[in-house]
Amino acid sequence: ALLPLWRELDRLHAGVAPGFFRGGDAGPDRCPPELTREALAALPRAADATLLVAEAEAAIVGALHASLRDAPALPSMSPCRRLFVETLVVDVAWRRRGVGRALMAEAAAWGKRRGAEQAVLTVWSGNGEAEGFYRSLGYAPVSQVLARDLA
Repeated sequence: ALLPLWRELDRLHAGVAPGFFRGGDAGPDRCPPELTREALAALPRAADATLLVAEAEAAIVGALHASLRDAPALPSMSPCRRLFVETLVVDVAWRRRGVGRALMAEAAAWGKRRGAEQAVLTVWSGNGEAEGFYRSLGYAPVSQVLARDLA
């Protein structure tokens, strides 16, 4: 039931960052659906990770995958346990209805119960809708990743 949501997210990411994402559809240059199915099945079993789902009208309409990570034990780094929101996806028909907000709140509560002091996530450049959503929840930029092709 999660595969259509993940493929929807893959297509969105392929639109904003085609050099990084394949688009979510099986094909000669795409990951086969079986690998995606296996990867999704492994998510909730990973140590210090959770997979939350939102259900409505007998269907899964949203999902969030998050993990906990401790800051590296380096003299220059402040010790901190962080909740990393790896993936958040809400079915297009269910957006702007509180599904994403509820999943984010539950993920934050899950992380706090396990000692997380901060939540962190990545938004791909060009995904203005997601950036606006996260800013409305109080998220702000802390770094910027730059890339260039070497060809």
